[in-house]
Amino acid sequence: MAKKSLFEAYQRNETLYTRGPEELSWTAARQACGNRSSVLLPGLRDTRALGLLHIGEFAWIDGKGYTFCISMNMSQQKKKKEDTRENHTFICESYPGQTVIPVCIGIMKLDHDKYEIVTTSCDENHTFICDASGFDAALTLTVRDEKMPRLGDMKSRTMSEQRKDHSKNNNNLTVNKGKDEKVQLTITLIKKGKYEKVQLTITLIKKGKDEKVQLTIILIKKGKDEKVQLTITLIKKGKGEKVQLTITLIKKGKDEKVQLTITLIKKGKYEKVQLTITLIKKGKDEKVQLTITLIKKGKYEKVQLTITLIKKGKYEKVQLTITLIKKGKDEKVQLTITLIKKGKYEKVQLTITLIKKGKDEKVQLTITLIKKGKDEKVQLTITLIKKGKDEKLQLTITLIKKGKDEKVQLTITLIKKGKDEKVQLTITLIKKGKDEKVQLTIHKCSMFILWRQESKHMPNSENIP
Repeated sequence: MAKKSLFEAYQRNETLYTRGPEELSWTAARQACGNRSSVLLPGLRDTRALGLLHIGEFAWIDGKGYTFCISMNMSQQKKKKEDTRENHTFICESYPGQTVIPVCIGIMKLDHDKYEIVTTSCDENHTFICDASGFDAALTLTVRDEKMPRLGDMKSRTMSEQRKDHSKNNNNLTVNKGKDEKVQLTITLIKKGKYEKVQLTITLIKKGKDEKVQLTIILIKKGKDEKVQLTITLIKKGKGEKVQLTITLIKKGKDEKVQLTITLIKKGKYEKVQLTITLIKKGKDEKVQLTITLIKKGKYEKVQLTITLIKKGKYEKVQLTITLIKKGKDEKVQLTITLIKKGKYEKVQLTITLIKKGKDEKVQLTITLIKKGKDEKVQLTITLIKKGKDEKLQLTITLIKKGKDEKVQLTITLIKKGKDEKVQLTITLIKKGKDEKVQLTIHKCSMFILWRQESKHMPNSENIP
């Protein structure tokens, strides 16, 4: 069986094989930390197991209920006088009902079947240094268990003593199921030619209180491709709350993506707050999006603010959207500002929309500006719709410039479906060279006057622009 690296085997959840016939499974490795006398991995009882771990590798293995860390430091060439091995400093942290106990294991080969083992636990300052410079190999095990027996500060034992004690008890590593807690710290560094991967993961899960905290940093370099990702996630289920903060940065050549997401959900009051910032760069293409969302189910409200900027070569689009929804009063207010640039073509649009389902009203204000060379078009539209009385009021102002030609149009339209009335006022001004044309058009003027005189059919004055 070909030799596998720790990280590769752990990723595939495979069994590790030493150079000899012995094999080391992850289950056996986790069970090897049962007490002070069995801190050594079973596969390391033989010199052939020293080839198991590659030089400079650093792997964190998440076991059931505790975290398991292995780091190997060995001189690549024993003939060299300089010592390339590094020291590792760990901080001993304590959690409610739990204790993190780092263990430094130094292995010195005495002869073909004997070792000198030195284990070191935390000092009074809650830190310790794993110094591998004086050993042929050194491992660092980090185990977390409230019932884990204390390790001696310094131990020197032969391999035969290790075997005797290991046969007594190798599986007393337990977890407090009442609190259902999981703490995971993952640091992975892989260097293989030009390929690098750096990953930092911090995960805290509490099933009792239903909390999850996750921090992930990933850096991958493959040629010129880079991926950088930072993720922070916090979830609280106990109180019916969800809080999520996500920051993501991805770089692949010139492509970039930056995303910030903040989400808060409260089931008690039914609230949701979301803030999203997204920046994408792909060549010259850019997209920036800001989203703020607030939902209250108690009062049935939704507020959304969206800002979007897209750049694709010379094409740009900027959009601002504000949306407010009230289900109690059945109202929707939306403000949209859109700017589009495509070469010399520009379009600016401002839209304000108010929808009331209770009174069945819709008010929309739209301002549109289009520039194409010297051609310009300006349009202002105000629309009021009342479904109760079946009314529609629209005011449109349009200005078009094409070279020296100009057209100005003002249109007011009132439609009543009850009496089937339509009143339209149109004013048109056209300039073409020195020619001018002014046009005033009024449709059904008598009906309009009668409608104005009859107070019982007269709409609410505040709704008339």
